[in-house]
Parts: sequence; structure tokens; C-alpha cells
Amino acid sequence: MLRLSSGEITAEKLVTAICKRATAATWLANFLTEMNIVGAINRAKELDRILNETGKTVGPLHGLPMTIQDTEDFKGFDTSCGGREVFTEGRSGRSMTVQSLGWGSWATLLETFDSPAKVVSDAKSWEAQTLFMYPSPWMNVTAPKKPRIGVWNVESLNIYLHLFPPVLRGYKTAQSRLRAAVFELVEFTPPDMSQLNTRLVNLTVAMNMAWNSSGMPLDALLSVTAANTALPWDTWHDTTYTSIYSCVDWPGISLQLGLTVDKNIDQKYSNFGPFSKEDARLESLYDPEAFHGLPLSLRLAARKFEDEKLLAIAELLHPVMKGVIPRAANADRSTLIEDYAKSESSSRIPISWSSCMRGQTCLLERATITNKSI
Repeated sequence: MLRLSSGEITAEKLVTAICKRATAATWLANFLTEMNIVGAINRAKELDRILNETGKTVGPLHGLPMTIQDTEDFKGFDTSCGGREVFTEGRSGRSMTVQSLGWGSWATLLETFDSPAKVVSDAKSWEAQTLFMYPSPWMNVTAPKKPRIGVWNVESLNIYLHLFPPVLRGYKTAQSRLRAAVFELVEFTPPDMSQLNTRLVNLTVAMNMAWNSSGMPLDALLSVTAANTALPWDTWHDTTYTSIYSCVDWPGISLQLGLTVDKNIDQKYSNFGPFSKEDARLESLYDPEAFHGLPLSLRLAARKFEDEKLLAIAELLHPVMKGVIPRAANADRSTLIEDYAKSESSSRIPISWSSCMRGQTCLLERATITNKSI
């Protein structure tokens, strides 16, 4: 932001570089459903003109490009939530989240991520739409000095999916790194997941009981983003590890580990005994050779209304989980951030965050920003 506001780099140059990278990336991975390149560059030019004429930026996220999850209405663009069944053609309006963000943020460090989250909160969307939103002002919450982190027990009898071998390896690696840094990890046994659809009424109660089952409440909960890695087109059906948080209204953030599938380590399970039909179907898809090199990530969640606390704890834990900062849990926040910013990994950390607490769902995919362009 300092480089944009000072005029060191123009919004047009930044947006153009990002659009080139996004175009190349989606050509390879097909992760963007709609692209508004012309609109983004035209808006960037307008922002540069305003800055040159007035010397002032337009809002706190001036000139920063963003992606919006395909659940948020955006004028003139289709909305599908990633599925054909809920496709809606050419929306005529914009969601409250999009209006609040204006021009949002793609950044490389987790500590900058509370900026767009704060912008959404400071917009006070609940004043215009009270039916599904309730007041939730930004409170500048910080992480506890010694957070208690729940660890989702993936071997519980209530689990009906095996984790892919590389996902399990990444999960265990993150735990080992957090323990080595003297963070307190507490086993979290989830409620029965096999009958999720018939237990939604009781699910919130069950999850809160599990949250406090160790005798003291947790500060955050570590689990996997999904039992699997990325899958071939139209083969991902199960959303257990994400939908459960939406069902109970808990915010979550996905954090990359800097680890990838390794065909030499992550072999298929021997003597595999499926927990369910879906488990068997997923296991049949996993091929160490074909999946080699796919990135691994984990999910960190918090309870309802604890969005800010979650972001603060994620900022504290993420460099340790990636193996970048092997510091003890009592290391101060500013030191962690300083070390993280100096590390080689700080510019390659895709992050996504979802919040259902404020009556909104916002997923901002983070992309690497470098001084190189395609």
C-alpha cells in the first residue's frame, strides 16, 4: 500500500501484472470462473488519475486487485458457487461484501489480511441489511500469549473418511512443528460425521461441548482443509471439513504448509478398509504419480464471532506450521512477523479466509506478488 499511495508503483501496472499471472495460472488450473480484466485495468487507471490530481488514495485498499468467491453477486457476471445446479446468469447487483471491499487485497503476508476483513466490518453492512446480519464492529482483538489449539482427531470412530496419505503427513508435520515451538495442542474429538445431514439441529451443541471437553475452552481448532488434495475435474463431492464450520457458524482460514505430495513418500494405504462408500471412491482416485507436487494445506477455525481472534492466532501459528520460524510460543508477535517477512517463503503463501459470523461469506484467494511479470 505504501508503494501505491506514494506513487512508486501505479495501480495500472500492478493490476496488469496480476491479470497476466492470473490468466496464465487459470489456463493451467482452471480456477477462475469469470475474469474482469478490462474493468480492473480501467478502474486502476481511474485510481491513478485521482491520486495524481488530488494526492489522496481512494479508501484503505486503493489499487489492490482481488478475487471474489463465486458465491458473491457481482454486476454483469455469472454466479454459480462452483456448480451447475445453482448457476445464475449475469447478476444485476453487487453483494454487500463486494460493495464493502470496493477494491480489495491480494497480499503476501498474513498480518496484512486483517485489512480487508476490517474494511468489511467497518462498512457496517448490517445497517443496510438487518435480516441476515447483526452488528459486529471491529475490536482489534489480539492472539492469546499461549493459545490452546485443538487438534481434530482424524482417527476418531466418528470420522468416515481416510485422509489421503500426503494430507495426513502434512497434518502430522504441522502438529510436530507446533509442539516443538511449545504450543499447547489439545485433542479434539468431533461429533458423529456420518449422519451430519440429520443432526444439524444438535450439531452446534455437540461442537461446543467438544470445544470445552478438555476442561478449558480452546482458542482455535486445527484440522485439514479436506481429506483429499486437489482432485480431477468433477470428482470432489464431499465438503465435510469445510461445511461443518459453515453449519455451526464458525469462521475458518486455510493455510498452506509449503509441502507438496511426494510420490516417493506418500504411497497408497496397504490393506485399506474403507469407512464408507465415499471413502472407497476417494481412495480409488488417489495416484501418487499423478498427484505428485500438489500443494498441501490445513484449516484453522474458531468459534462464532471470533473472526479477529482467529486471524491473530493464524498469524502467530502459520510461520511455525510452515517450518519457517521454529520459535517458542512465548515469542512476541512483532519478532515473529519480522522474521517471517525476511524469510524466503513469505512471498509464496496463498491464504483464504471465510467468515459466516457477520452474516457474510468472503473468500479472498491470495496470490504471490513479485517484481516479475509474465
